[in-house]
Amino acid sequence: MTPPLNLDVYITPMRPMKGAPPQGPGDEPMWSPMSSTLIHGDEDAVLVDTLVTFDQVDALADWIDGFGKRLIGVYVTHGHSDHWIGLSRLCERFGDVPGWARPKVHDRAVFEAANPGLSAYWQSVFPGEIPAKPEVPDLLETTSIELEGSEIR
Repeated sequence: MTPPLNLDVYITPMRPMKGAPPQGPGDEPMWSPMSSTLIHGDEDAVLVDTLVTFDQVDALADWIDGFGKRLIGVYVTHGHSDHWIGLSRLCERFGDVPGWARPKVHDRAVFEAANPGLSAYWQSVFPGEIPAKPEVPDLLETTSIELEGSEIR
C-alpha cells in the first residue's frame, strides 16, 4: 500500500512594493498575499509555486526545512513571474532542484524572462529583491509527477 501524501500551505502576507506615490491614506503600493503548497510523503516533497522576493523565498525555504523532507522539485502552475521567479533562490538553498511547468506555462515563463519590459517591471517594483537573471522552470511533458509511489496530477 502506498503511504498517504500530505499537503501544507504557506501564505506570505501582503507587502509593500515600489509604485506610484500614494494619493492618500491606504493608497500605498502593496503586493497581494501569495501562497505556496508543499505536497509531501514520508521522505520527499514537491513544492507548488514559489514566492517572489529573496526574503519571502528564504522564509519559505525555512518553512520547508521544518518538515525534514527532501525537496525533489517545484511544480509551477502559472507562467507569470510571481509563480516561478523564486526558483533561483530555492536552488541556492536546496541544490539543483528542478522546476517543472507544462508547455503553455513553460512558454509563458520563458517569454516573461526574456521580455525586457517585463524584466524591467519586476526589477522596478522589487529593486534588489529578486534575481537579475531568474531561472525558468523546465518543460514538463507528462501530466503527472511521481512522489513516493503516488501520482500527482
